[in-house]
Amino acid sequence: MGSLLRQLMACCTHESTTSRSFAVDPAPSVTLVRRASAMRKAGMLLELQCRHNSIAFLLSNAQEGGSDSAIDVVRVFSRQVPRVFDPEAKRSRKALPVTAQLGEQTARMEIEKMPEGGWPVNTPSWTGPCRYWMKFAACIHTLLAKHVCGVHAMGKRERLVYRGPHKRQGAYVGGLPGRPCFNAPALQIE
Repeated sequence: MGSLLRQLMACCTHESTTSRSFAVDPAPSVTLVRRASAMRKAGMLLELQCRHNSIAFLLSNAQEGGSDSAIDVVRVFSRQVPRVFDPEAKRSRKALPVTAQLGEQTARMEIEKMPEGGWPVNTPSWTGPCRYWMKFAACIHTLLAKHVCGVHAMGKRERLVYRGPHKRQGAYVGGLPGRPCFNAPALQIE
């Protein structure tokens, strides 16, 4: 009865009067997760792995001050999303699903002033130097780094498992198929 009253009160109250729980940790929006997974599938968002004896590793390490350790930093490179001309609308659109698109100015914050070696994402604190992360505390680069490290699975839904009894398996245990042996009318006089 109490749960029904709570549901009735939830339906009768206006959405603006209900309070949301205060978020202590920043969480990426659903749009950002869709954007990161769509860009990763399209090959526009990828992890750069430089060998320790290569010039690219030495240059990127020197630019960051030489304090990066290879274990704590994941280098993420993102390309600009190409635009495709739509003849019906007579304008160009991004080559991503509509649910994964951002505004032009917001999307520019992801790649503006990105070094050639990609953005260095610090894995212990999950921070990145891009302007989008500075504003929203989550970006596609940190999401890809979490995906590479196995912390956050992009594009995967939670697997649902039925843990109840299966009707087909237990139906014929100890009995024969067909009409029950002790079948009688409901109001039988003994």
